[in-house]
Amino acid sequence: MIKAEVIWAAGFFDGEGCVSIARHKSGNHAIVVVGQVEPGPLHRFQSALGIGRIYGPYSRGGNRTPAYRWQAAALDDVIMVRDLLYPHLCDPAKRKFDDALSEDTRIGAHRGRGGWKRNDNERSAT
Repeated sequence: MIKAEVIWAAGFFDGEGCVSIARHKSGNHAIVVVGQVEPGPLHRFQSALGIGRIYGPYSRGGNRTPAYRWQAAALDDVIMVRDLLYPHLCDPAKRKFDDALSEDTRIGAHRGRGGWKRNDNERSAT
């Protein structure tokens, strides 16, 4: 993994990315998404992080250009994206990661590397 590419990915995510909560019957799941009308930047983003999948193109109705989406939804993937980008993100993007992971109901069962403590959002030592 090339550090300059990870830094580029953080800047790209600051401008284009989203961290949100997908609500399911099984609970709340953090999800990381970046959307674009051109797939090239998404492939670069995916290559820089070594994780996530690209979906599309999706029709957006009318004469609008179809869109593509890079996504990471598995808890280990969301945490890995967070760990890679976090040191280089602006404060609002950091808060989005913190807020989404604090709502993710899978956290309590997570045994992967670099997990989160459920109650206080502090990184656990692993």
